[in-house]
Amino acid sequence: MNDDLSMICEAGDTQIVDRGFRDVAGAFEELGFDVQMPSFLEKGAKQLETEQANET
Repeated sequence: MNDDLSMICEAGDTQIVDRGFRDVAGAFEELGFDVQMPSFLEKGAKQLETEQANET
């Protein structure tokens, strides 16, 4: 693990990423992190489905 990252994070920690950082999700998972990405509205949708909102 990167020394700087290991100073503040450890395997098993949850990393929350948005669309701009989704490319690092695989690398974070390889380092043992739990990666979560918030749900985003589908084009034309006015609100999230219940399950999506609960996960977010």
